Amino acid sequence: MKKFSAVILLAAIFAFSGCACDEDYATPPDAFESQGTQDTSGDAGTAETSETPAETSSDASSETRDVGDPGLTPVSPSLPARASSRERSPMSDISSADFVAAMGPGWNLGNQFDAQQYQGLGFSWLGDGTYAGTSVAQLETAWVGGTASVVTQEFIQTVSDAGFEAIRIPVTWNKVAPGPDYIIRDDWMERVYEVVGWAYDAGMHIVLNTHHENSFNTHETIHAIGLTDAEVEHSIHILSTWWTQIAGQFEPFGERLMFAGLNEPRTPRFEWTGGSPEARANLNRLNQAFVDAVRATGGNNESRFLLVPTHAASATLYAFEGFEIPTDSADDRIIMAIHTYSPFQWAHDGEGTYGGAHEIRPSIERVAEQAEILGVSVMLTEWGSINNGEEGNLAQREQHAYDYASIAREFGMAAFWWDNGSANPGTHGFGLFNRATREITHPGIIDAIVRAYE
Repeated sequence: MKKFSAVILLAAIFAFSGCACDEDYATPPDAFESQGTQDTSGDAGTAETSETPAETSSDASSETRDVGDPGLTPVSPSLPARASSRERSPMSDISSADFVAAMGPGWNLGNQFDAQQYQGLGFSWLGDGTYAGTSVAQLETAWVGGTASVVTQEFIQTVSDAGFEAIRIPVTWNKVAPGPDYIIRDDWMERVYEVVGWAYDAGMHIVLNTHHENSFNTHETIHAIGLTDAEVEHSIHILSTWWTQIAGQFEPFGERLMFAGLNEPRTPRFEWTGGSPEARANLNRLNQAFVDAVRATGGNNESRFLLVPTHAASATLYAFEGFEIPTDSADDRIIMAIHTYSPFQWAHDGEGTYGGAHEIRPSIERVAEQAEILGVSVMLTEWGSINNGEEGNLAQREQHAYDYASIAREFGMAAFWWDNGSANPGTHGFGLFNRATREITHPGIIDAIVRAYE
């Protein structure tokens, strides 16, 4: 791979990617408005403040780029149909609550298919940003140490045999589906289809998403998703075009395959603290566009379970202000996706020690309360704790894993451990498996998670 040393460096820098949000900041959102990256100085485990963001503020000033023609309509899939290669699986009328509660332990194939080139870093290991000359294997393994770490069917089976009954497969699509037509590269679609098929045939539940698509931190912002008023029409076009293709290709799969429209959709303003009114309103529109695009492809997609997030998948009360569950032609088929790393400073940043289940319960209880108001089931599609290398840390992580999974199960929420492919201290290591050797690195944590579901 071109500039392999840069690959390793970038993998270290972005080892945390996909899991940068949390729910428990004590600082009001406007304290972070000038920051373009996450601030973790808040008091993890603390409830929301009495202050609220300025309701008249706008995100428009954060983006001045040309968003093109907002009047475009989604294109129809032009990729080879793969329906003939897989017999259509039947769907059931199970409720979302029963479906989620029975799902079992979940795990993320993080930093694998979601790798991309970030804006402004100066790295050129994926070419000029078009990715046209970059192989699927390079795109798949750029953040996990190179092509020795390609996903194999044996590895997916290892994850399943370890006790994980569900897998989330984060995928970044903008790198392989540039404008103006936003057609997804067929070799990339074929590879994702292959890995999803392995997981499905292993009997797992699968979440397939669009992951690092935020316009403000991608290499080619015109091909990504934004939440400002200036961006939203064009973003709806892009998202609808992608999901028309993705849903069409994966239509034969049964209900164990779920689609998640967005990962942590956000703007730099109030990035991790719930978003501005403008961003939240536009996210509602994008979530609706995602549901509409999937349903329009017909077949099993007419009743497939679909996941929609709050702003940044945050569990702050701010994120729920104005949040709407999309209108759906199917009954009880929308699930809310939330990310919580509690207690944040310890679990996500590796600072201090873990104090016990009381540091986890408040955030999950708050999500449960909001879900009841909204009338929706919940999946915690990212959680975990990092290896900080300190004495006693492993034992704390094992206890934390049991506590978190137990509380999530108590509230009927499926929970997916964030594994970023790195198990070592100093690399923001959430990893439970070695991607290159396909071996388990932290059996005690896995055993704790599985035990919570017994």
